[in-house]
Amino acid sequence: MKRRGILLLMVLALVVLSGVGCANNTPAPDTNNNNNNQGDVQGNQQQTPKDMNVAQIIYDQWKGSAHATAVEENDPENSPALREGGGCFKCHNGYGFELNPDTLEGIGILKGQSCDTCHTKYGHDLATSGSVEIPLGTIKGGKGALCIACHNGRGKEPDQVKAPHHSVQTDMLLAKSGAEVEGFDYSTHSHAGADNKCLACHMAADDNTIKDHTFKMNKENIANSCGRCHDFDSFNPTARDDFDGDGNKEGYQDEVKGLADMLEKTINEKLGDKKFESSHGKIVFTDAQGNALDAPPSEEVYNAAWNLLFVRYDGSNGVHNPNYSVQLLQQSYKLLTGEDVPNAKMK
Repeated sequence: MKRRGILLLMVLALVVLSGVGCANNTPAPDTNNNNNNQGDVQGNQQQTPKDMNVAQIIYDQWKGSAHATAVEENDPENSPALREGGGCFKCHNGYGFELNPDTLEGIGILKGQSCDTCHTKYGHDLATSGSVEIPLGTIKGGKGALCIACHNGRGKEPDQVKAPHHSVQTDMLLAKSGAEVEGFDYSTHSHAGADNKCLACHMAADDNTIKDHTFKMNKENIANSCGRCHDFDSFNPTARDDFDGDGNKEGYQDEVKGLADMLEKTINEKLGDKKFESSHGKIVFTDAQGNALDAPPSEEVYNAAWNLLFVRYDGSNGVHNPNYSVQLLQQSYKLLTGEDVPNAKMK
């Protein structure tokens, strides 16, 4: 109870003072590229009711989110939050993110991402500067630079050994790091140009101007997230064409899921009695007895496996970048079979 009380006080103080990310009636100006975040503007058209306990609402939303606890919190020895190699602790440990040190020295305990992780020190600097340096380069993301700092592929690219990192959202958004077929013209999507990138949608203010601290897309608040640019009431709107060739124009997420399932089936057919999986940062191919192969069966199979994992690890089922998701999956299928996806509209 004591820790909860302290966190509530912190939330209340940050709601009043920070102006970065949290719900308030006078957001701090966005200093990145003169961005005018539509979500911020819209949030100011209406005042938060005076009798509403904003701090409690934000606390409860955050408490139920994945950011509230450190990964493997009950198994510190195996937690990436205390793993120095690869700099894992910088994102998986709240203290590591706040302090942004080069080593674990002085960071001896596990911590999730709490208020001060984003609203003070390194997090505050990122949100106010509007840009962040990641392996892809310097990315301008407005307040979304906070998210981009960790939700990226960590510079991993297909090399016939590695597997994609599990947080490739920025790479997908910017149409980077897929195993691309030489000569094919891959395209990105307008989502890459959204002001404040991730936060514009994942923290869209509700009708009471409270920005969502579950960090999940909220169907009940779709008018204030997707609805600012699109005219639909679902995160799975009907696709323009049939991209997986099943004879139906389904929701876009369903089309991408269908393509991913088709590609996985095709990879497995090519492997025969062999299998593949992502393990310890690598795509591991095994024989019928479960023994790891020294190399992938072919470059084409490895690249297809990379793209399958890449699209699935993004987690949005195509929403972050509909064009790139479909193109990676369709072109991987074509590379493996020599044919277009049967009965599908090739993107």
